[in-house]
Amino acid sequence: MADINPPSEDHRDIFDLDTDDTIQDNGRRSVRYVRNDIQVALIAKNLLGIDKKTQAQLQDISSKGLRVSAEEKLSINKKITVVLKFTDGRRFNIKAKVVRQSSSNKFDYGIKFEERQNGLGDHLLETQTDLLFK
Repeated sequence: MADINPPSEDHRDIFDLDTDDTIQDNGRRSVRYVRNDIQVALIAKNLLGIDKKTQAQLQDISSKGLRVSAEEKLSINKKITVVLKFTDGRRFNIKAKVVRQSSSNKFDYGIKFEERQNGLGDHLLETQTDLLFK
């Protein structure tokens, strides 16, 4: 029978996992697609409760949210509706919230969908023509 001994102290360090709590996780768990064939509009209610539509340029998108450059300033934590229109005519109206603003460009925003959009994720995958991911 073979003699099984624990690894020497010299070899233990390759198995040590760093469990330092200061390591930050960006929280992204979905594939982010880079697309230029999707039109984006952001709809938010103004103080009078009237819908205000803002056009936006899509930076990247996933089934959980998107990053856009908007034509107008948006407030963090503002609840909005994201309207996505694909070139094949398919349209998605998704409830979402503005969760971050770029520190380098005040008109770049991170937007999180209220619920995971599996149908959108499937459509993104089905209509993807260029393999550009983030």
